[in-house]
Amino acid sequence: MVSLTLLDHCSLPGNPARANEDAFGTAGNFAWVIDGATGVGAFECLEGPSDAAWLSATASEILAERIGAGTDDLRSLLAETIDLLAQRFDEAVVRPPEARHQRPTAAILIARFDPDGIEAIELGDCLLIARGGEGRFGSVGLGRPGREVEQAAAKQMHDHGATLDHPEVRRRMREGRDRHNTPEGYWIFGLDPEVVDHARTHRLDLAASQTALLATDGFAALFEDYGRYSPEAALEAATSRGLAALGEELRMVEHGEDPSCRRYPRFKVSDDATALLVRGRFEGNGRRRG
Repeated sequence: MVSLTLLDHCSLPGNPARANEDAFGTAGNFAWVIDGATGVGAFECLEGPSDAAWLSATASEILAERIGAGTDDLRSLLAETIDLLAQRFDEAVVRPPEARHQRPTAAILIARFDPDGIEAIELGDCLLIARGGEGRFGSVGLGRPGREVEQAAAKQMHDHGATLDHPEVRRRMREGRDRHNTPEGYWIFGLDPEVVDHARTHRLDLAASQTALLATDGFAALFEDYGRYSPEAALEAATSRGLAALGEELRMVEHGEDPSCRRYPRFKVSDDATALLVRGRFEGNGRRRG
């Protein structure tokens, strides 16, 4: 019998004046985080705070619905979620997108816990770090080279005195997003069913019980970019000190130590930052799924 407990959670907006475009959730033996991509279009397509916030919140609701309905396979769960998400977007749209870059997208990581470990499916740059009952450690998404590319681009932008509102910067961002979910670009969670075939899957062999930290890249910056903890120490700190304390430390680095984004090159002083800490426990004999 599976018992997944939400031990702690923290979700901070990058800018208090804007909507938090992250979402997270748990259902059954599943946990997930979603990191909505802030829009770069000339207008929003939906009513509400932002299309990205709608995407993350609605996808989180659908995931819980489909898990409750019995969907257990990760790739099927992702496919069903995208299909329903696209339907609901079409029903809710008030200003149809004029280009691909106006279609909302997000990074996503969904984890399923079983007696022998954790399986995950993901698109984008969310991450998971976990420790099993025998002390074994595993992770998904740490050290992606894409972070270095993004930091180099942010440094170049700052070196030239540009900001995210600069016309040339926004033009380049729109060009990049016009290629997403195409062979010429990158694959990311959103409204396009073909991304399911490009989602990455992972298996962590970790005996129960497992304790896992799932995080969007805005929260993971504390140990991925700012070097405050090793991944193992970040998991320990989340367990012992709590995620709110780590969130405060994150914002202290960004606003107190590096508000100019020079020491740690990044496009925004602070990004939306979300993390959840969960524990999977099991009764009886488990069987690993294929």
